[in-house]
Amino acid sequence: MSESATRRLIRDVLILNGARMATVFLTVIAVYFGARALNLNLSVLVAMAGGLVVALAASATILRPLRVRVNEGIAAVDAQRTERRTAKEQ
Repeated sequence: MSESATRRLIRDVLILNGARMATVFLTVIAVYFGARALNLNLSVLVAMAGGLVVALAASATILRPLRVRVNEGIAAVDAQRTERRTAKEQ
């Protein structure tokens, strides 16, 4: 049972981090090409900074269910680890 909870946690963490990176990538692309569509001369570095700020706020709200699932997985793995330690000590 410990293995499945750990594997689920690893899967969820990888999905969360991939989703965060995709959010950053998409917002940077949107900021950069949005500025070019408006004929604004915006450097890639400025687009990256703006996209990162927007992506942090967006991922905090959009990815909330996935973050909750990761936190629950961490709690489950931690509880199992604590249970094994107390059983080992007795």
